[in-house]
Amino acid sequence: VTILDDDDDSDRDGLTAIIVDDCDCVEGLGFWKKEFKGRSEKDAKKVEKGQLIDEPTLAAYLDIIRFASSHFDENVPLTTFVDASRVLNPEKHRDTGPGSNNKGGSKEGTNPSATGSRKKKSGDTNHDESDSNTGTGKNIAKKREDALKHTLSAWLNFAKGAVDWDEDIVVEGGTGTGTRAKPVVAMPFNEVIAEVEAILNNPDAAHDDLVHAKNLAESINKHDDGNKDCGTDSGSGSGTASRESKSEDDIKGSDSGSQKRGKKKDK
Repeated sequence: VTILDDDDDSDRDGLTAIIVDDCDCVEGLGFWKKEFKGRSEKDAKKVEKGQLIDEPTLAAYLDIIRFASSHFDENVPLTTFVDASRVLNPEKHRDTGPGSNNKGGSKEGTNPSATGSRKKKSGDTNHDESDSNTGTGKNIAKKREDALKHTLSAWLNFAKGAVDWDEDIVVEGGTGTGTRAKPVVAMPFNEVIAEVEAILNNPDAAHDDLVHAKNLAESINKHDDGNKDCGTDSGSGSGTASRESKSEDDIKGSDSGSQKRGKKKDK
């Protein structure tokens, strides 16, 4: 925008906008895990059939997230598909990260932390560490992982066009009736994701805070639960349109590709 005053002086300023995809239905964590798993030659046919999103489109999604997020890529790497897979499916990458001596891939079947629980010894009456509410040790790390995977899924749903920047997300369902009734609590996507990342950006976040962050992010990924226009089948379909979503801050533009799973009717 160029502004001229009466003295013919000018000033120029600009605002960059994200161009997101136009796929209206949000997807859950399982969907995004599958999209970012290692691909084989057979997966090319799935892309052609619309059963998988093509890699240039996924790369554009990550580009949008790296710019709009305050946590990815500043605190958690999100440059490559492997980076995304590590966040979405940390159990698969437990022994394949930097500095690992494991050359045989994941030890998901034998690593206690890969399943989030471990068997108790005979006569052991102590609670499993992963189920502990003490907020210490591996439990805190697991809660952070849970929050991260759902947060990245939420950002991917935004980049996919399934939720608008200022679209209301139900974060607490109404309960009860009469004087004890609790109303539904809804917040715009940008406020929900900002609250989530404020927690994640705190390296000393407590157990309950991380659980709260996970629940908030998951509420975005469950935004279309019960919506009859959003089927349960996986895949991205095809489409060519895109729609624009702006924030109050400068946001990086990105060529978001053209994959589309389906359009919702007015909710």
